[in-house]
Amino acid sequence: MSPQGNGALRRSISAQISFIEEGANVPTLMQQREDQVRTEAARSANRDDAELWRWFCLAYQEGRIRWCRSSEGWLVSVNHRHLATEPDFDAAIRQAHAKHLARATRPAPSLFSKPSAIRTS
Repeated sequence: MSPQGNGALRRSISAQISFIEEGANVPTLMQQREDQVRTEAARSANRDDAELWRWFCLAYQEGRIRWCRSSEGWLVSVNHRHLATEPDFDAAIRQAHAKHLARATRPAPSLFSKPSAIRTS
């Protein structure tokens, strides 16, 4: 390597060392992973919020959701069934949505689920 090139290399290395010695914020792998986890959590929360408010808008347009303010907080009903009472409107809508989904995903009771008690003799 030429003497001029060697000097440029020393200056570059010296600049990098002083950058690190001055307490430069060099992200570690752990910090990068934490940032990735936070970013994914934010994306997930945005998806969940979007799903919730799409459901709310559709239920509102179809006249299936009702709410009112009372001394107990916000009362929310879906399909004429009271599902939530919360002091905060957002929390009441979220609770109603969760309960509505739980009811919708629960299997319907079957008339033939238990053995018949009828004797055949």
